[in-house]
Amino acid sequence: MSPVHSEDGSGVADVSGPPTQGGGVFRKDDRGAILKGRAPPAYDPRKYKYDVTRGRGKNLPFEVSKEDRMPADEAGERLNRIHELMGIDRENEGVIYAFDCGLFFCHTVNGGSVLGPGRASFAVPGVTREFSWAEIRDFLGVDIRRFFRAYADDITEVNRKVLRELDFYDPVKSEQHAQLIQVASERGLSRYPHLAHDSADACMKLSPTERAALSASKVLVISTSNNSADRLKANNRVASADGYDSTVGV
Repeated sequence: MSPVHSEDGSGVADVSGPPTQGGGVFRKDDRGAILKGRAPPAYDPRKYKYDVTRGRGKNLPFEVSKEDRMPADEAGERLNRIHELMGIDRENEGVIYAFDCGLFFCHTVNGGSVLGPGRASFAVPGVTREFSWAEIRDFLGVDIRRFFRAYADDITEVNRKVLRELDFYDPVKSEQHAQLIQVASERGLSRYPHLAHDSADACMKLSPTERAALSASKVLVISTSNNSADRLKANNRVASADGYDSTVGV
């Protein structure tokens, strides 16, 4: 006899096999076996010598630093030390903030290499003397890139401020705007002049298109650089200068 479907749809009724006295129907269940037991472990016990499940339950926070930039607290100490060295630490907040803006914009237009001539300067007009970029650069030493990367988003905001406050009747503001546009053009960032500083890849507030533009800019800048610390390796990939000692070739 051929198998037929049972009336309740729970399986296939098989009327074949040895006849019984009552001519009964035997059911064949298509469902697989239901296994009961322990769930697989949430982690590989061979890799950990402690109870990871219990540790996860504590949900304690953690912190990680990135080698290409200073931790925020260390950068804050360095900036405060710069204020002290330049003698403005006791000035009012307006003067100190203007000093920081000058410092950050000076980094944008002069870069973060320790091999530059260092002839640039900045000041808070009518309040402070001129501060030597070389003096700042020498104080920060080989940590200059790491320092400014810690302030990447702050530097971007200063650049936005320069763009926003363009005044063609103000020679200083016009000059700052022109300098920023020039640097942006040289870096292939004409559409994103606020990101013209060489620490911009450390910004945390970037859109996907801005990140793509910075990646392309990095290839352009490093591949055309005469800085011995920033040269390409002999392969088809562009190597970042971050892994090199910037004093090489001095």
